[in-house]
Amino acid sequence: MIRFGALSRIRRIVLLTVSTFIFYQYVWKRYFSRTEVVPITNEPPTKFRQRIVAVGDLHGDFPHAVRVLRLAEVIDMRNKWIGKKTILVQTGDVVDRGRDTIVLYQLMDRLRVEAKAAGGAVVSLLGNHEYMNALGDWRYVTEDDIKTFGGKANRRKVMSSAGWIGQTWLTNYSVAARVPYGLDFPHLPEISELSTNPTSYFETIVLHSTDDPFLYAAAAFVHGGITPEYATIGITEINRVGHSFLERALQNVKANGGLPSGTPHDERMFYSEHGPLWERSYALEENEEAICQQIETVIKTLKVRRLIMGHTPQFKGILGRCTGKILLIDTGISSAYGGALSALEIQYTLTLDSKPNLDSLKQVWHESEVVYALQEGKTKDVLAQDTRVVEFPSAL
Repeated sequence: MIRFGALSRIRRIVLLTVSTFIFYQYVWKRYFSRTEVVPITNEPPTKFRQRIVAVGDLHGDFPHAVRVLRLAEVIDMRNKWIGKKTILVQTGDVVDRGRDTIVLYQLMDRLRVEAKAAGGAVVSLLGNHEYMNALGDWRYVTEDDIKTFGGKANRRKVMSSAGWIGQTWLTNYSVAARVPYGLDFPHLPEISELSTNPTSYFETIVLHSTDDPFLYAAAAFVHGGITPEYATIGITEINRVGHSFLERALQNVKANGGLPSGTPHDERMFYSEHGPLWERSYALEENEEAICQQIETVIKTLKVRRLIMGHTPQFKGILGRCTGKILLIDTGISSAYGGALSALEIQYTLTLDSKPNLDSLKQVWHESEVVYALQEGKTKDVLAQDTRVVEFPSAL
């Protein structure tokens, strides 16, 4: 025989169970559950966006570097990647003049992994100061920086072929990059197959036709500059020579700052005044007509719209020349210079027109490219802006 008290407890348990079930079914699942039902659709996209952010020389200043990356909205206050599918390009000279070499390279290595997981990318380029350190040229190394490594010997070891910084330079860094604007456009025509090199990141594009609507929809990045002569040999070859020279430098036992014995002619020229690491004509040439003619030759050869460079500081902010075909993004971010905290942003958009071209039976897309200068304490500044109409076959 069940006592009245026990029966009462059973009734309360049953009532509580039923109430919990009802609350879960009709309240929690409706208002609090984060699981969203995503409808399955085969509808083609009507809009495509690509965002590219570029940051110049950091020179050993971690606090200023993260301020710039937050300004560009690619990291949060915990320095975690929030850029989603953004492509972040850093144009070299992470090292020297400051004390934060270790934490800066660690940050870039971590962000590279986080960005990839989110569908984005971090494209890291080598500057002349990376090569100087690989060669043992420590003229701009601070004593505080050496202390963070535990001494000169440890620092040299870390920046050798056996050290982690030397290894990340060899594996994750290149000299130049060509970043296509439509890299993730999900329905590119067959003639626009895009190819990236996993060891040196973005290098070139595989084209099957000169009618490819994306033929010039890209930007080139380098630390110093690419002259017409180097544009002729191409970004892939520039990176090959640069990688070979870096390997030679990192294996150099003497590491006295000079070129290793046996350095071939192409590597000597690569590291010379007008090589990709040291070239300054795009910043210093006063003859505007001459430099604009030069950049026209270079961008046509590389099949890009713009050449984006660091190396020569523009302390007032990012400088555009020749209607934005030349973009100089080293603004002296490091406190060693006291320049502007800035980043470059490219916003690329393709929007499908609701009305196809009835004559050609092609889809009509409206392309927009806007280049912005982001600077701490200032409003967004438009450096260049282009629009055009792109047509694709209707059966994408």
